[in-house]
Amino acid sequence: MTVSFDHVSLASPDLERAVRFYRNVMGFEEVSRRETQAVFRIDDGLLVIFHGPDQYEEKPRHPRSGVHHLAFCIESADYDALLDRLKENDIRIMMQENNDGAKGIGFATYFYDPDGNTVEIKKYPPVPNFEDYTAEDFNF
Repeated sequence: MTVSFDHVSLASPDLERAVRFYRNVMGFEEVSRRETQAVFRIDDGLLVIFHGPDQYEEKPRHPRSGVHHLAFCIESADYDALLDRLKENDIRIMMQENNDGAKGIGFATYFYDPDGNTVEIKKYPPVPNFEDYTAEDFNF
């Protein structure tokens, strides 16, 4: 069986605020907008943010169930620029650590989006370019 992520959907009590965060702070590409939803392209998948007037409430910062956090893999140069945008927008970083992810051990930063969802951004060490190495001096 072949399985991949298609999209993640979030509910927001304030669609415009969520869109500003994911577009301007996170730097995601908004690809579609309707009155009650915004869609962002994330690699081969989508992040969909829904809003129904008076349907969604602010989420407590420490939920007992539901999504624990969203994690996004970011290239190193973009990662550092995103950290700068977080600081410029007074978004408090909760924690930074090295931990396991889908591509091995990477450096992770955690913070809240405007709706109280925990967001993780992760960068991985660069993979060496093996064309830079030669085997001329290697003996079996």
